[in-house]
Amino acid sequence: MEGETLSCGSGVVAAAIAAGRQGMAASPVACGTKSGVELSVEFQDEGATFTHVRLTGDAREVYRGELTEEAWKA
Repeated sequence: MEGETLSCGSGVVAAAIAAGRQGMAASPVACGTKSGVELSVEFQDEGATFTHVRLTGDAREVYRGELTEEAWKA
């Protein structure tokens, strides 16, 4: 099971495309996130498909880790 992230880019894009499909939003779509950061999704609606999808916004480091050799060697 995967936990919720503060700013899920794929989820933001999916929500913007779904809103565009339902006629509830037009490109560019401003999307608020749980972290408070606003992301923007741009796309071209080609009728049956959406093309030229672009996600823009801040990128922030929220975690830093170190992978040791023992963790990735079988």
